[in-house]
Amino acid sequence: MSSAKRVSAKPASSAKASQEQQQRSAPRALLSFVLYALLFLSGLAALGYEIVWTRMFALGLGHEIASMLAVVAAFFGGLAAGAWAFDRRVSRSDSPGLWYGVFEATIGVWALVSIALVPWANQLAASLTGPAPSPLHHWCVAFFVPFVFLLPATMAMGATLPAMDRLFCRLRGDGRSIGGLYAANTFGAVVGVAAATFILVPQLGYQMTMMALAVVNLLCAAAVVLRFGHRLSIDEEDDNETEENEADDLPTWRLTAALFGTGLLGIGYEVLGIRVLSQVLENTVYTFAAVLAVFLLGTATGAAIYQAFGKRCSFQRLLTILLIALSAACLGGVFVLSAARSLHEGLSEWCGAGTSGTIAAEAILALLVFGLPTLIMGAIFSHLAQTARRPGGGVGRAIAINTLGGAIAPPLFVVWLLPMWEAKWALVAVALGYLALLGITMAFRRGWEWALLAVPAVLLVALPADLNLLQPLEGGEILTYREGVMAAVAVVTDTNDHRHLKVNDRFLMGTTATEFGERRQAHLPLLLHPDPKSALFLGLGTGITAAAATDHPELKSSAVELVPEVMDVLPLFESATGKITEHDRLTLHVADARRFVAATPDRYDVIVADLFHPARDGAGALYTKEHFSAVRSRLNENGIFCQWVPLYQMDLETLRVIVGTFLKVFPDARAYLLQFSAETPAIGLIGTAGKFQYGRPWIRRRVKSDALLTAIRRIGFADDFALFGSLLALPEQLQEFAAGRPLNTDDRPIVNFEAPQYTYSGPRPAHEALIELVDTFEAKADPLTGSPSFQRRLRDYLVARNLYLRAEARRVAGIDDEAMNGYVLSAKVSSDFRVGYTVALAIAAEHARNGDKTAAERILGRLIEANPLRTDARDLRNLIRKKP
Repeated sequence: MSSAKRVSAKPASSAKASQEQQQRSAPRALLSFVLYALLFLSGLAALGYEIVWTRMFALGLGHEIASMLAVVAAFFGGLAAGAWAFDRRVSRSDSPGLWYGVFEATIGVWALVSIALVPWANQLAASLTGPAPSPLHHWCVAFFVPFVFLLPATMAMGATLPAMDRLFCRLRGDGRSIGGLYAANTFGAVVGVAAATFILVPQLGYQMTMMALAVVNLLCAAAVVLRFGHRLSIDEEDDNETEENEADDLPTWRLTAALFGTGLLGIGYEVLGIRVLSQVLENTVYTFAAVLAVFLLGTATGAAIYQAFGKRCSFQRLLTILLIALSAACLGGVFVLSAARSLHEGLSEWCGAGTSGTIAAEAILALLVFGLPTLIMGAIFSHLAQTARRPGGGVGRAIAINTLGGAIAPPLFVVWLLPMWEAKWALVAVALGYLALLGITMAFRRGWEWALLAVPAVLLVALPADLNLLQPLEGGEILTYREGVMAAVAVVTDTNDHRHLKVNDRFLMGTTATEFGERRQAHLPLLLHPDPKSALFLGLGTGITAAAATDHPELKSSAVELVPEVMDVLPLFESATGKITEHDRLTLHVADARRFVAATPDRYDVIVADLFHPARDGAGALYTKEHFSAVRSRLNENGIFCQWVPLYQMDLETLRVIVGTFLKVFPDARAYLLQFSAETPAIGLIGTAGKFQYGRPWIRRRVKSDALLTAIRRIGFADDFALFGSLLALPEQLQEFAAGRPLNTDDRPIVNFEAPQYTYSGPRPAHEALIELVDTFEAKADPLTGSPSFQRRLRDYLVARNLYLRAEARRVAGIDDEAMNGYVLSAKVSSDFRVGYTVALAIAAEHARNGDKTAAERILGRLIEANPLRTDARDLRNLIRKKP
């Protein structure tokens, strides 16, 4: 009877347990959602911080490779330190919710502190680094400063995932949570990258973005502490966390090696892939965000898939499959990278023009390169971290070891392997590294697993020849190609044998074909100074502009170039520059322009900043109020600063921002035209640290060397009219032009985010922007340039020049008749303005050579009528009439 009672009691007990389990399942599902959401928000804030802090530190540490990699390493180092330091404490605590809340609060509070701390840290870093540090000294400062100043926040970030794992497992009674938690956190990171880049920073600036993200952390902290900050009871303990681990027989050193190796190789693949893609992508702030978001999205998706299905496979079997698949996926990525140019062109056409279409094309191309590899990376990390989990800790240490490998990857692969082996073989090393981990972990157990190696083996044999995506100019050749640590640099020729400097195959930094304009970039600001003894050139390029400064016999100059490989190819431009690397009055530096200006103790009479493409990531920092102020502090009394601005690479709204920002520091600034070109117009913003008059005749009094006089005459500066006739706008005109536009500052880098949209939308013809600008500014002579009679003649010169520019715009647009009308009219308005007359004369001569005497004589007759005092047109007409 008692036996019967026991038998009948079992179903009742089982039914009751099942009913209790069903009653608890709904609250647990809701609980899981809440915890996932909190970790999602934490990941969102963390990546937002990383983007903001990296860019803020770049303003002080510079954009050199040492600085960029050191900041990333410092951030990763802090994460690793926090994950390692708090792993056991959190895992053995009965109050993991309280720990998590403290970590989130620490992140939020320190983010607020860093708003004031980072600018001060940048000043400290600049003083510690100096203008020309050794690579080791530069690296140490660039790593040490952000590592120390961000350590409280980064350590807390590194500890959040272990704390949430402990809390989740105790509340859920489930020891297999790593994949899901990591996925939630990384999905949040994807949103954080997008939100910070596309919404928060453009709309709020860095400081307000930090405040908004800090609020997210503080709300997460409050929510966890209020709901889960108590000590968990025995009923809430994780009954399964002492469950036997299927990989307990794997020695600790092998698991450690696998975690470190996968972190190292994963980030190595990322940085190498981005370096290759930089040859075809636009390389704006949005490009970086799109690629990073794709990488994180793949990793998160892989972790989520592992969480859902990973338990079905044994540890060793799944690890074997994942490592071989990841090796094959990385090799497959090499094939995609080799076709990146054609893929990008096809995707751009398919996605359409404009900002959204261009970013979508870049993101899809990044997905083709990183999608499958990152999917597997997310699964492998989750698999290894889950394996490392023990009742007394393990998750934090797994994160720390993996993150430490990731911190070492950028300098190892980019600084060491890339220049030595080139991108293709560095990526092959990554793929083979994953196969090497098979041996380290002893993952092979069955013969069929060896057969899987056939996949990466076949891909390895069939690899493309190289990953040089450089596209030579039509009819030209590639003279040299260098795979540098920051960029791919090449010198190519065109059909006329002119040499061009290309960086990442997207950006022409100069050419011998533009020697006329590049020399004027140096001579115009130097001639505006009464007696320059020292000059600094920010941006070197082909070296033609800096070489022009050597024409001034008493001038000592320095030039700063960011990309080291540019220095290596300078000898290929010696036909235009001479041996500038050996010139005793010119010193060349490899350095970030902003950092150099902030760190150098020297002062200069003239500082000239190159035509920085405003859409390129980081270039906008060279147009900020803080940088202009730093430049002004480096000027001697009565010093001159000239910021050249490429009008052909921006819209007028971006120009208004730059002009207004410049005026904030140099309120008496003037704008000058680089040359009278409608195809590649550029203007120079000229600011002075003092005031002086330009007495007449300025050129004759200013230029005391016959050699210098010959040099400036070759580029059109024959007299005072040619020099001061380049004036485009006076201070009050510039103030009116820039009115109402915000300033471009370090906190709100408007140019960084607005300029790419012009590039993405398909730039309007440059001549249209030039004419709109010419029409905006009434021709006025500078009151500093001499007597009233000279100013009247100068005003006529400026009016004639504007007529000529409008005519040039008509010529570029293919309206030749209207262009000729403008050339002739410019000759009539001012006899001092000779360019229009000369161009019309050349066109008439060309008609005569082609046998069209009627057209030639018609043009010459108009020139004679327009300017009867010049005899050139009359002499040419007589010559034409004498010929049969």
